[in-house]
Amino acid sequence: MKKIGIITGASSGMGAEFARQLAKKMICDQLWIIARRSDRLEELKAQIEKDDDKISIIPIALDLTGSKGAEAFGTYLKENFPSDAELKILINNAGFGTYGPFEET
Repeated sequence: MKKIGIITGASSGMGAEFARQLAKKMICDQLWIIARRSDRLEELKAQIEKDDDKISIIPIALDLTGSKGAEAFGTYLKENFPSDAELKILINNAGFGTYGPFEET
């Protein structure tokens, strides 16, 4: 059975580092990296595959903001998640922005 890892917010910072580290651990056959910026996802994919060609990196440019983002991700999963696969790990690292005084947010 194919093992898939999914990392949201993977285009930079902690998300990108989670992707690099998870790829090294080799607990997944495929690593889906999700973020809004496709160019950065492609760069990360190239970096990881240069260091380790045994894991398949799937970059997914998707904005997960709000209910529309969640719906888009759900649709993507329904259409693309293989029936013979299992979700091995999910790292939900996608950020969000809230502005204002802390006690009001």
